[in-house]
Amino acid sequence: MHPKTLACNKCGFHPLSGDKYCQSCAAETQHGQVQCVQCGERLLSKEIGSQGQEPDKAPQTTRSGHIDPETRRERLSSFVRQASVAGWTVESSSDFDVVLVGGKRCNHLVHGLVTILGGVVSCGVLFFWGIIWLTLGLTQKEDRLIIHINEYGKAEYRLVTK
Repeated sequence: MHPKTLACNKCGFHPLSGDKYCQSCAAETQHGQVQCVQCGERLLSKEIGSQGQEPDKAPQTTRSGHIDPETRRERLSSFVRQASVAGWTVESSSDFDVVLVGGKRCNHLVHGLVTILGGVVSCGVLFFWGIIWLTLGLTQKEDRLIIHINEYGKAEYRLVTK
């Protein structure tokens, strides 16, 4: 799986959500453990929710199968924590939606200065930097991942590449 993947497309498994190994150093952990004894990192799957309950307890559901808004918010914050460990940053968020940004965009200002000013100063040698600039401009993309937790508690993903 790609390091920025939040869930497997085939089976729906969420990376870093297991409780047998540390998400940071892969050391074996015991049931109920909250901190890794090997590296000292806090284990993601055992974080205590705002009401003092573990996240794997059954959420409150209505007759129609909808879950309560607080559980939806907790699930979304869990996804955001997992994504931030994988290198994504939060661009914007609301109660049940979040937009995450990953990857890098090419810094055209710096590359333009290196190509033009450097080319003049180096008598044309750094004009060839334009090839590198073109390559980076075509390959470095910024990804946006939109996550929505629906009223049934399921995460809906959409990946947008710019």
